[in-house]
Amino acid sequence: MAKRLIRFGSLVFPHFLLPSYLTLRNVFLGVGESVLHKDNNTVQMRTILTFPTLHQVLAAEKALRNNEPTKTAARPTPTPPGLGSAICGMSLELLEKENLPKVLECLAKSSLNPAGVHEV
Repeated sequence: MAKRLIRFGSLVFPHFLLPSYLTLRNVFLGVGESVLHKDNNTVQMRTILTFPTLHQVLAAEKALRNNEPTKTAARPTPTPPGLGSAICGMSLELLEKENLPKVLECLAKSSLNPAGVHEV
C-alpha cells in the first residue's frame, strides 16, 4: 500500500495528519479566523471582544458567567493578529452572534466596556 503524502507549502504530511496540522496552525497562529463547517461548507464569522488588559478579559468572562442570560455566551480566546494593540494577547469570543446585545449590556453594568468589537 502506497503512502499518500500531501505537500503544504514546504511541509509534507501523511494525508491523515494534514487536517490536524491546519487546525493547530489556525488556533496558535491566528490564521484563518473564520470557521468552515464541514457539513454544508459555509463560513461562520467570529465575533471577538478585545480589552486593554488580561485582567479585564478575565473580569469580563467572570461577569458573563455570573449572569444567567449570558452564562455560556463567550469564551476566552487568543486575539487574532491585527485586532488590538493590547499586549495581553487574549480576548473574548462570542459563541452566538445573537447574544451580542445581552453581552454588551451585562458588561456595561459591570463597567467593563470592550475596547473593540470585531467580526472576523
